[in-house]
Amino acid sequence: CVWLHWRLRFLRAGRWLLALNVVWCVAIAYSTMAVKQHVAIDVLAGTLLGLLAAWGTGLRAHAGRWLERPVSA
Repeated sequence: CVWLHWRLRFLRAGRWLLALNVVWCVAIAYSTMAVKQHVAIDVLAGTLLGLLAAWGTGLRAHAGRWLERPVSA
């Protein structure tokens, strides 16, 4: 969710798309608990792991350049 949010901001997607991304993420987390596929601690651990992965894959390096556009070739 965090990494996709960063990419959507990078592409200057509309606010509605950013909100949809967050809603989608929350819906997935809820649905896994609703069907008893996972419990709350699983979702919390997955969230922390996802945040760590987003940070580790370069999100931290680009944090100050949220709206920078790619250069056309």
